[in-house]
Amino acid sequence: MKLFETALDWPPPARRERLSALLASEPEVLAAVLAMLEADAAAALLPTLPPAPIALVDDAPSPTRIGSYRIIEEIGRGGMGLVYRAARDDGLFDQEVAIKVIRRTIFSDATLAQFATERRILARLHHPHIAHLLDGGVSADGSPYIIMELIRGAPITDHATRRGLALAERLALFRDACTALEHAHRELVVHADVKPSNVVVAEGFGVKLLDFGIARLVGDESTLPGMAHTPGYSSPARQSGARATPSDDVYALGVLLGQLIAGVDGVNEDLRAVASRAAAPEPSARYGAVSELIAELDRWQRHEPVQARPPGRLRAGAMVLRRNRALAVGIALLALTASVTSVLYIRAEQAQAQAEHRFAEVRSLARYMLYDQFDGLARVPGTLKVRLALLDKSQAYLNSLAADRTPSADLALDIGQGFTRLAVVQAGRRGGPNLQLSKLAGQNLARADAVLGDALQRFPDRADIRMALAALRAQRCARSIYTEHGVEAAIRFAQSAEDLLAAMPGAAARDVVWTARDCRADAYTWLNQPKQAIALLTSEIAAARARMEHRQMTDDLVRELGLAYRLLAEAAFYDNDFAQSAAHGTTAVGVLRPLIVKHPDTLTFVRAYVAALMITAQASTNVPRDYGRALALLTEGSRLYRRMVQRDPEDTGTFVNLLSLEGDRAMVLAAAGRGADALALSADITRMNDDLARRYPDDLTIARNRARALATRVELLARTSGKAAGCQGTRAALAAWQAYGRQFGLTASDRADIVDPLDKALLSCP
Repeated sequence: MKLFETALDWPPPARRERLSALLASEPEVLAAVLAMLEADAAAALLPTLPPAPIALVDDAPSPTRIGSYRIIEEIGRGGMGLVYRAARDDGLFDQEVAIKVIRRTIFSDATLAQFATERRILARLHHPHIAHLLDGGVSADGSPYIIMELIRGAPITDHATRRGLALAERLALFRDACTALEHAHRELVVHADVKPSNVVVAEGFGVKLLDFGIARLVGDESTLPGMAHTPGYSSPARQSGARATPSDDVYALGVLLGQLIAGVDGVNEDLRAVASRAAAPEPSARYGAVSELIAELDRWQRHEPVQARPPGRLRAGAMVLRRNRALAVGIALLALTASVTSVLYIRAEQAQAQAEHRFAEVRSLARYMLYDQFDGLARVPGTLKVRLALLDKSQAYLNSLAADRTPSADLALDIGQGFTRLAVVQAGRRGGPNLQLSKLAGQNLARADAVLGDALQRFPDRADIRMALAALRAQRCARSIYTEHGVEAAIRFAQSAEDLLAAMPGAAARDVVWTARDCRADAYTWLNQPKQAIALLTSEIAAARARMEHRQMTDDLVRELGLAYRLLAEAAFYDNDFAQSAAHGTTAVGVLRPLIVKHPDTLTFVRAYVAALMITAQASTNVPRDYGRALALLTEGSRLYRRMVQRDPEDTGTFVNLLSLEGDRAMVLAAAGRGADALALSADITRMNDDLARRYPDDLTIARNRARALATRVELLARTSGKAAGCQGTRAALAAWQAYGRQFGLTASDRADIVDPLDKALLSCP
């Protein structure tokens, strides 16, 4: 990441040549940095030159509503605009938000487009300590606006002073702010205005980082165009008008840290040195990234030497003894009689320090490759080979870390989350990209479960380990259904996740429980127990809506609500209540559609939306047999999936989902009397499914989709080509399902709804 940031400051024509010379012996790193530079250029991340301000006119009366929101009151104003508290009142759900309206008089036409681009980028920032962007647009009078979650809190410095917080509590809050900023940098977004009023502490939310990028767009009213910054928190380069970089955010964090620790008991020269280094005037003297600042604070809290103030021999020894109090007593006794032993100890301690340093480097490198580099590359089409190489390296690093059989709590958490993250990018999260490394992903999830389960037994009071284990088991529930065909195991994983968090307060815990219950309900549907699924989902949706009256609706929460309605539609469908299925599916589509408008290129949201379109179309073909509507819904889904496949042809998971949708579309075409079109589409699907099955013979989803498509084709052949063709198709479909069952197993629904009818149909064949 440091090389990437450095290269951004070089002239674009010279970047490739200089990087190639610098990284001649590291082709994988070179490819990764070049890909991230291409992504930066393609994304046009944030405008670097704000528009020239125009004289402001008198404010018009406050609007009564903006979009779906009713304005309640004005809660702030400044030279660049007004901030309102507003409430959503379109009937979908209740929610209070903050709406910042930018005065249109300070924008040109070009910068309105830049503002829209920035809004889309900020919408990608999903982190518990970042204020979420919910929506945005241009109001009826032409004023651009953004809608954020409403945060009522105090600046972090004021909060710490009023509460009289001890040093450890202050550093914990500061670390949360650092992790939020680190996440933003991973997404290639620079905050450019870190200061206490933008790092607030709110009841029920904890630390929240506010106002990403706004100052960068429009400038501060006390500064000249192109020089948006806050005096006192801006680096010398920013004060001179230079473009903001991640290093400038590190500088602001250093200033903020210095303010938080000033005059507090327990602060020593080492901690002051950390703050001073972060806020060093020269970028080269600062920490290279926020992650380095976090690691430095962690070293200080473990009583280890910090890079900002390398210790002399005597102080290093004192720090070693402070970390190892029992060892200090032993050395004191031995020193009375054996000075030689002391010399040997110093040498051993030096060797241990070197080993610890190498271990920390491996730990840091694994985290960097799995998060920083991979997230950057994943947004760049055509980088599959580089991503696979990174995964191989990350696997090796994690394996070496996991060799420690009794890791500390922090290390165990890192290892468990590392294996979980590795599995996600190997085989894909439900709704995410899929690299078709499913078997290896399953092994890594099991290893993560073992590491985190053992850690929770040894450290039962660590809420973060408990949360990580519960989230992992909720994820294993989904994998058990969709990849491993272990539906009973899925229910056990979901129930375990719910039990782990039963007594844990907070929105994050409730969100994991919600995900687990959704998965458990889906498992009931797969077990042909739709009424249990309907009861669970109906209860969960009611509870979720009640909670949402007191919570800000983030994009992820909207997706979860849409998912719950979609699962309810599926359960009602398998309960043969097609009218309710269509109604719930329509609700799911309505809840999820705004996400597609805001995030047309976010695969997670696209897949959730298309899944809702598919079940709604399926229900529509039964009651009242509205084939026109079903075709319209499936055609919209096909268009969205084809665009995603075109953007990244290497994402096999999305291609598999596209083929599944096209199978549904072929059936509706046939039912609507367009048999020739249906048969042609079905032939294409069969050919592509056969090709995928040959390439990935051990992939459950691909094998299931192929068998399902062949079963769908039976009815098409019978309708369009006669009984002989129908019987031939029936034999092929039954053979595919039997092979699937031998390899992966069949559910009760598979037997009742597919295999048994195929068997029965063969009885009438010659």
